[in-house]
Amino acid sequence: MRAPLHARRLICAALVVAAVGCATEPKTVALVPVKPEPTERDVELFVQRRLSDARAFREQGRLEAGERAARRAVEVAPEDARAQRLLARILEDQGRASQAREHWATADALDPPPPPPSDRPLPVESEGLVVLLVDQADPGDGHGARARRPDPQVEETILTGRLGARLPLAEVVRADPASVAEARAELSDRGARAAISLRTDRGFCGYSRKDGNFGVAWLRVASATPTAMVEPPTTVREVIVDPPSGDACLRLVMARALERVLLETDVVRVVEESATSGEWPAPALRALFPGIGRRVAVEIERGRARLATGRVSEAGDSFRAALLIDPEHPDALAYLREAEETLAIARALDPEGATGGEVGNLAFTLTDAERNIAEALLAEERRRRDELLAALVISEVEERPPPPEAVATLRPVALAEPPAPGPRLARTANEGAVEARALYADDGAVLTTYYFAVGSRDPLLREEDTSGDGQPDRWIAYREGLRNALFEDRNGNGQPDVVVRFDAEGRVAAIELDANDDRRPERVFRYADGALASEARDTDGDGDLDRFETLDAEGRVVQREEDLNGDGRIDVRSSYRDGKLVSREIEDPRVVEQLLKDSEEPRG
Repeated sequence: MRAPLHARRLICAALVVAAVGCATEPKTVALVPVKPEPTERDVELFVQRRLSDARAFREQGRLEAGERAARRAVEVAPEDARAQRLLARILEDQGRASQAREHWATADALDPPPPPPSDRPLPVESEGLVVLLVDQADPGDGHGARARRPDPQVEETILTGRLGARLPLAEVVRADPASVAEARAELSDRGARAAISLRTDRGFCGYSRKDGNFGVAWLRVASATPTAMVEPPTTVREVIVDPPSGDACLRLVMARALERVLLETDVVRVVEESATSGEWPAPALRALFPGIGRRVAVEIERGRARLATGRVSEAGDSFRAALLIDPEHPDALAYLREAEETLAIARALDPEGATGGEVGNLAFTLTDAERNIAEALLAEERRRRDELLAALVISEVEERPPPPEAVATLRPVALAEPPAPGPRLARTANEGAVEARALYADDGAVLTTYYFAVGSRDPLLREEDTSGDGQPDRWIAYREGLRNALFEDRNGNGQPDVVVRFDAEGRVAAIELDANDDRRPERVFRYADGALASEARDTDGDGDLDRFETLDAEGRVVQREEDLNGDGRIDVRSSYRDGKLVSREIEDPRVVEQLLKDSEEPRG
């Protein structure tokens, strides 16, 4: 067994300072350092770290440093398309477009990008098909508050152009009718024998240190004929990595999302199964035009608020207004019936009109029966209010778990299959079975997931997707009501590669870096009172920390301890003052002698 390279170098220095500790008699030893050939894994880790450095420098605006890091990756692995593309981007950032084109061309030759979406018409008869571009969700609602979407004119230009190529005989219109009746007239006037509804819920290009440049597009899609629903509302998601620069990124990711809508859902079937007659059913129109549902929801919420304050007649007016928008809406019908029954009960309880009367207001001096009615009406309002408040609280809370009232609004979700980090980290913290509960957006997307010990109300772990690529990449662990650890997957490999641990005061206590995803850190930084106090490293890649450095207030090494043979015991201890070596102790001379012998053996 040959000694690790770092160990052989250390021995050479150790012999100069403490030769008497190595042998009983002086002797001259000639060592010829032999540099081992790097393995494929060594090259992969080196390139990965240089790319991470280059992205960090680019994010900080240090383009020259980013270029140097990217070039080092390209020099070591010229066949790595990621490195070529990152270098091209940094050159573009510096205004060196001609040099960037060379690296783009090299990257495309090494890793050819998928062909662009086809411009050929789909093999279906699209005459009579109406494609509806419906308005994006209101910016103030639960979905719109978190979404990043393109400008409506940009969205319309991209989608209209693509639809014109793929469904050339279809009519593409932007429409947002105010009611079911207007929606029905809109489609009938256009002679639609089938309809597809598209809404852009997300559409943006961004950057993250984990993924570099990326593009995201979410399209809500529904389709129907005059007689039935074909594709209920669903969301098609598309993510691209290393997209082209500038406006081309958004055009490409939107085009690919639309292509998935056309090829991976049943919307094209509406053309083949379309009907030439029949009245468009209200459920289909609600799905095609989500704005109708939002308007109905506004009136229903107004009516519920009026019910909660005893203004029963006014609540009935709100529910009737909702039914003018959608005469068949089941919630509006149910609430109107409830308002009318409540008013009838109030009048029966007080035939003289003291509590009901023509105005239809319930007095606040309630009988027991009236109080029961009012409390039942308020319960549902409280539930919805609590859910809305919980969404706000959970979106902001990080250092502490959400309060009990927010936890109560979470809904159960199935645990991800191994080796998913979330369940694994939660089970480690709990040392037993766990369950997951999630906060959902209005469109059914999971916003945040929490892990609990089975039956517990205290979260163990919070899981998030910070980059929007559909994969969790951040986990926050809690203990006794405080954050005690933060896990991040910055390299996008599906496992945490950075761990930050916190002390009881909430300050950083340690940072662990795992570059090769083996769940054992190669470097560990420890902090005391907010300052870096020590560092430990795995210098030979065997998964065990073998070099330990204590630092002074200036960040300089005070003491270095090293385990040369991997037995878990310190073999060499070096002391420093003002950054200079002052002494070195060899704890076990036999270890040094054996390493010397191993280093002298010829390579096999």
